[in-house]
Amino acid sequence: MDPQELNDELQRRREEQRQGGGQEAIARQHAKGKRTARERIVDLLDPGSFQEMDPFLTHRHTGGTVDQDISALKSELTDPRFANDHWKSQIKLQLKIKKKSEQQALAKYGLDFVTDTYLPEKLKEMNII
Repeated sequence: MDPQELNDELQRRREEQRQGGGQEAIARQHAKGKRTARERIVDLLDPGSFQEMDPFLTHRHTGGTVDQDISALKSELTDPRFANDHWKSQIKLQLKIKKKSEQQALAKYGLDFVTDTYLPEKLKEMNII
């Protein structure tokens, strides 16, 4: 491939990633009354605060939790940052349904900022707490 063909292919792949599985997958999500992950990110985060690091990255493990995830979730139950009932119930829910959540978009700010400042402010703005 010449450089222009490589660039065109890269642009095609970036657009495909932005589509999150394509228009049919998005339509299926919307038909279920759900929004896509990108739509939820846009609503949750401040404009310009999310930087996608590698749109082509795929995960070897999708869906459930692995032993390391379960161990980390259990340790969070005794972490004072997650001492209130809301956090504990969410952690227990993740253990029950064997799914985990990720905070990679905010990782550069540190977990204390996320748990002590950012999420409480966002949840208050959304009238959740």
